[in-house]
Amino acid sequence: MVTHECELKDLPDFIPYGKIVKAHGIKGEIKVAPYFSYPDDLQLHQEIALVDTEKNRCTLWPVIRSRFQGNNAILKLEGIETRNDAEECRGIELWIDKTLMPRPDDGEYYWHEIEGLMIETDDGIALGKVSDIFSSGAHEVWVVTGKGREYLIPAKKEFIVEKDDQQGKLILTLPPGLLEINES
Repeated sequence: MVTHECELKDLPDFIPYGKIVKAHGIKGEIKVAPYFSYPDDLQLHQEIALVDTEKNRCTLWPVIRSRFQGNNAILKLEGIETRNDAEECRGIELWIDKTLMPRPDDGEYYWHEIEGLMIETDDGIALGKVSDIFSSGAHEVWVVTGKGREYLIPAKKEFIVEKDDQQGKLILTLPPGLLEINES
């Protein structure tokens, strides 16, 4: 088995991809539920990290093969040979090298590019920082926290006016009434 232990600080280009939900089949494959709705092509990744975020520890694993089944990724990792081996991975996060991810279309961003950005409306109202992102089924939703409030903002590319990487902010044009709905 060609794996090696590491610490998260050793993987600055790796980001969370998804969580291992269960073993798949009897030959040691794992099923991963991706965190975002347009998952990366895992074929580009020769190595992934299985991460225990509570212990700040990780293990790098060579990828033998990967494929998709519905919305889930199925991976075969070198050294995970049996269903029991795969079951031991249940609940662990799978991280990937973000430098290998294909560039999304104009106006679309990966979660890791949005989380932590400040959100401002096009008329200059600072709402707060993107503290979390989740999928509602129809689209992603940004959880924006600031000034004792929390706003749920649909992640729609037509709302984005500008992404300012220098200032770490996203300027949005929001539909009338969206902020008021969040304040009740």
